[in-house]
Amino acid sequence: MAKVTAIQWCDSSINPVPGCTGCELYDAEPAKNHCYAATLIRRYAGCKGWPNSFTEPKYFPGRIEKAIAWRDMTGTDRPGKPWLNGLPRLIFLNDLGDTFAPTAPDPAEWLLSLMDEMGKAPHIWMVLTKWPRRMCEFFETHPAPENFWPGTTILNQKWADRNIPWLLRTPAAVRFVSAEPLLGAMDLSKWLSLDQWLVNPLSQGPAPETIDWFIVGGESGPSARPMKLDDARSLVQQCKSAGIPVFVKQLGTVWAKNQYLQGKSLYAYGYTKGHEMRYWPEDLRVREMPGQGGEKW
Repeated sequence: MAKVTAIQWCDSSINPVPGCTGCELYDAEPAKNHCYAATLIRRYAGCKGWPNSFTEPKYFPGRIEKAIAWRDMTGTDRPGKPWLNGLPRLIFLNDLGDTFAPTAPDPAEWLLSLMDEMGKAPHIWMVLTKWPRRMCEFFETHPAPENFWPGTTILNQKWADRNIPWLLRTPAAVRFVSAEPLLGAMDLSKWLSLDQWLVNPLSQGPAPETIDWFIVGGESGPSARPMKLDDARSLVQQCKSAGIPVFVKQLGTVWAKNQYLQGKSLYAYGYTKGHEMRYWPEDLRVREMPGQGGEKW
């Protein structure tokens, strides 16, 4: 668990259930693996506080209870992350795993009993999953407090078509999508705008749900694949046109290696994830958060 995390769109992370079933990013062969959590867990597997393997997620009691007691950050400034200024502490739940992975411990056996206290805490709990159907079914049965933000990961159009509809069925005050790593162009128009419904709402039933926040990021790590900047631009433009806050996290390792400063790549200067915004194209320097009206940094 990390009371302070380097992840740009949150303050902290907590891992009550590290490990995951594995998805298209995961490969048991290290040279073919694209999952940073699997790489880290493989390094520490079997050590105290770690599962025996990445594909055997394990619940560690007591971790969420400690996070509940963390200091309230509502209204405070974050010098290193000014886009978070004023918000409650944002805590990423299980950044080294997936709460709703098929082989993870049943959330009804551990998360359910903690949700009431988590709901009373002055924090925001961010739950990001690659299995949004399982998350939707859980929260439809066990409604989440308003300070729970469910999200889903998408990599390309296939993932978007599969995951976003289930996310938007999930009852929540804020729902977000993370396109990280972004591995292809996407058209999100059907999930971003109410325009078609507004043409004739009375004949179309209740207003459809829309995405509340969108994260874009390039892949990092030794086996990273490139993110096309035009694909990222398209997503930023789609969100902007629909009035949806968008957050560009990083441009990726491949981009960093191909950008040069005084004869050296940005990668050589330590910007290994392409995360230093001052070197980005200006139109991609966008880090907006839900409920803040949007800021361009």
